[in-house]
Amino acid sequence: MSHALRGHFKRRGFTLIELLVVIAIIAILIALLVPAVQKVREAAARTQCTNNLKQIGLGLHNFEGTFKRLPPLYGGAATQATAASKKFNHVWGSTHVFILSYIEQDNLYKQMANGTTAPVDYIPTGVGSSNVAANNRVVPTFVCPADPSMSDGILAGGVLGGSSYAANAQLFAPLNTEVIPPGGQGGDMVGNTKPNWCDRGSTISRISDGSSNTIMFLHVYALCGTGAGGSAWGYTGGPNAQPSITQGYQPWMRASVLKQDYCGIIGTGTFQNQPNPYSSKSCNPALSATPHSSAMMVLLGDASVRSVVPSITVTTWNSACTPNDGQILGSDW
Repeated sequence: MSHALRGHFKRRGFTLIELLVVIAIIAILIALLVPAVQKVREAAARTQCTNNLKQIGLGLHNFEGTFKRLPPLYGGAATQATAASKKFNHVWGSTHVFILSYIEQDNLYKQMANGTTAPVDYIPTGVGSSNVAANNRVVPTFVCPADPSMSDGILAGGVLGGSSYAANAQLFAPLNTEVIPPGGQGGDMVGNTKPNWCDRGSTISRISDGSSNTIMFLHVYALCGTGAGGSAWGYTGGPNAQPSITQGYQPWMRASVLKQDYCGIIGTGTFQNQPNPYSSKSCNPALSATPHSSAMMVLLGDASVRSVVPSITVTTWNSACTPNDGQILGSDW
């Protein structure tokens, strides 16, 4: 083969300009792909949250069908005279604990049983045959995949099973004031010196504002703020603890901006939209918080799930949180 012919077949490399063009095209494709992937993940997380909230709603309805009443905000009692719930004074836990048997977690609920003679106390800090406290267990139905403050369903940096959803205390506990004026702050819970101060004992049919207009559960971060604010489904603060007056890891949240003296929550505004980082002052444990970019997911009394936009007014938000205030929801609902 001649020298001229060998030169004709000599491999030609990329020029610098061609290489830069290829890199630029790849960078543009990546820039277009990343938001698309994020949108897919967000959509999947919202779908999972919708399913979780619906399961919680069905659990609440099934509980009501069994006991002819909604579960309390908290059971257990220090004394019978000032019991948080006189009817369920042997269940030391939140609304979340009461519905475990109705969301396919009956074995976990039974693990909490302490004692062999009736009535048996059910305590989330109880230890079963696995030697692991029940409240250290992950309940998948209570976990939002978009919640940045949990790792595989456990509170970040801790051992407690977290919850990305909290009960609306205004629905599950009695209030001093039911009817509020437009723009008002709603009704405070009754004092913790009164019996059943965490147990309204209501039925869904007795929600005078309508079950489809009243929030039952809503989004929170499992861990929020610089202190110990957060939401752990089985938190009790001890083997037989009353609801704490500090924020702690209380598994409920006052759903509106009203002052709530007895579970330590004082909020201003409606809810937080993706507070970041969750472990700083940017996240206020006194308010509910959504990890979704454009909406707060809420469970309504009819077991349906609704997206609420961050621009909702305080008046409309409060009215949706209070079950018997008699106010018509605004056009922003």
